[in-house]
Amino acid sequence: MDVLFRKVRPGNLVDEGIAAVTGGIYAHVAVLIPDGRVFSSESPDGVDLTTIVLPDPMWDVVEVDLPWTDALVSWCKFQLGMEYDYVGALSSGEGRGLADLDKWFCSRIVSAVLLRAGMVNIPPLMAPSGRKHRIGLYEWLIANNSSKKE
Repeated sequence: MDVLFRKVRPGNLVDEGIAAVTGGIYAHVAVLIPDGRVFSSESPDGVDLTTIVLPDPMWDVVEVDLPWTDALVSWCKFQLGMEYDYVGALSSGEGRGLADLDKWFCSRIVSAVLLRAGMVNIPPLMAPSGRKHRIGLYEWLIANNSSKKE
């Protein structure tokens, strides 16, 4: 399973705001589903499937040794169209964790995919990466036997 981390896009106010809150170099995280599309939740559209062309210098890819199952792909597709969780995203950046259980932000939905795929002990409500005071999802994956694709 590939987890994709998008770097902050210079001049993009949302990305720069995320970086200011988290202290990280990444502003977004997603997973690559088996059909080659990218699954995540991003403002303003919420949960959707998109396409990107890799390799791309704006994206870092971490390979996680977890399987995709039909049930997991179905779960992802069931989430399509759910709203973006602005309060959850902002509060997780501050370490407060006020997630709305009926909405998703990127690192929360990616963490949910990883949990459903069998990853254990993943900390809840992480920012994509580079936390000032707490570890981000990128660092946690690298520290727990995942590997960065070059």
